[in-house]
Amino acid sequence: DASFHIEEREKAAIVGINGAGKSTTIKMMSGILVPSSGELRVLGMVPYENRKRLAKRIGVVFGQRSQLWWDLPVMDTFLLLKKLYKIEDSVFEQNMKEYSELLGIGEFMNQPVRQLSLGQRMRADLCAALLHNPQILFLDEPTIGLDVVVKKQIRDMIKKINEVRKVTVILTTHDMKDVDQATGLQQEPEAWSYPLPKLISQKAEPPSGFFQKGCPHNRIRHEDGNPRILYTALYHRSEYRP
Repeated sequence: DASFHIEEREKAAIVGINGAGKSTTIKMMSGILVPSSGELRVLGMVPYENRKRLAKRIGVVFGQRSQLWWDLPVMDTFLLLKKLYKIEDSVFEQNMKEYSELLGIGEFMNQPVRQLSLGQRMRADLCAALLHNPQILFLDEPTIGLDVVVKKQIRDMIKKINEVRKVTVILTTHDMKDVDQATGLQQEPEAWSYPLPKLISQKAEPPSGFFQKGCPHNRIRHEDGNPRILYTALYHRSEYRP
């Protein structure tokens, strides 16, 4: 079971081992999958019942999937999204200018998507997800397979849109640098190095201070009291029951 609440304009990371349910959680929150039980609301809506309404207010990037049209130039995809989301000309031009500079996508804007490298495609996907000024940005392993330079660009971009545009950011990742640099979480080293297998198989207690007292064990809080990491690995495995 999982239970958590993420506030508006917050940054949160979902971390866990392969198969822990990270991507599934994102898909449920974005309305792609229907939860088998329980209650889920995003922006006051049940996602799978309000997919069209929700889609106008969220952006989604899947690290191993693309929303770009494969045979079309990148710019053509952006223009199609402009029509789909009914983005005003002034908003579209402003966002294109800002995101093009931040992500460095101007150099391949007129190339077909199929000719792009993974890093180029990921930057274009991130831009596409932000064109309509979403309130929430879901990122499923956005830096997977990328080189260190592109990773830094994306992490800086995530941090900036949260701080400047006040977009709520929810990401899944295996890379703790994504959590540290993109969400701004600073944890003690022992919190990261504590062995998950021990937690899962031996039902060991988390390290001191890892969870806030009285807070469910599938939710980790930072010192300021704001939730930052949802540890899916802990509630996915049936052997572990806090």
